[in-house]
Amino acid sequence: MSDQDPNIAYADIPVAFTTDYDSLRSVLKAAFEQAATGKGRERHARGNPFDKQHMQTISQLLGTDRGMAFQAIKKLTEGLDMPDPAARERELLGAIVYIAGIVVFHGGEQ
Repeated sequence: MSDQDPNIAYADIPVAFTTDYDSLRSVLKAAFEQAATGKGRERHARGNPFDKQHMQTISQLLGTDRGMAFQAIKKLTEGLDMPDPAARERELLGAIVYIAGIVVFHGGEQ
């Protein structure tokens, strides 16, 4: 992520790349939307940006990303066992958000 130019617009990415990776983009967009809007935002943000939410501030206080790793693994294993497809997807998207939190914790957002 840090090797990427943050100023590159989606429109600047070659068409073959965008169409070959549309399924991935769709999943990552859904994970983003889950965290940034609705229940995810209400439950976790408390008016703070993503990099200042409890998962980050507690991890910084403890000096480890292991709490977020635990949450990602928990959501992953619980999600895989859910028979309801919508519930399974919500849990798996939540795991992606916690993994993104680990990347942010290590400075990957820059």
